[in-house]
Amino acid sequence: MVKEYWLKMNDQLVAEIHHDEDTNLLSMEIINPDIFFGRLDKLYFNDAMVRRWIESRLTPEYQGEYDKFLYKLGLTGKEPDVRWQVFLRTRAANVKDKMWLAFRKDETYEEGSPWYKLLNPDLFPGAVKEITRHVT
Repeated sequence: MVKEYWLKMNDQLVAEIHHDEDTNLLSMEIINPDIFFGRLDKLYFNDAMVRRWIESRLTPEYQGEYDKFLYKLGLTGKEPDVRWQVFLRTRAANVKDKMWLAFRKDETYEEGSPWYKLLNPDLFPGAVKEITRHVT
């Protein structure tokens, strides 16, 4: 079965990510190259390219307290596809940009983006603590 995910910037679609659960292969099609901050010479990423791009968005394993970070996400670091799991559980959020991973194509910025909750703490009491628990 192929699962689909949508990379967004606010509510703008940036890319579609496909994960074939049977083969564990990833692919990504850049829909809006003007927003995407990666390699702009390619509009389609194969499995190796997607995994390199995901790795570039994640906290390096050699950075202090990486084990604590994984623990907060409910991971041990021994999972066969730990980087993909971190990517999913953090919804692809990082400090490099405001992109986020939608689990439904029609999911809105207000519904799913960790950034919306961080930038609107009055609307979500405790959300900053909850979100930073996963990304610090």
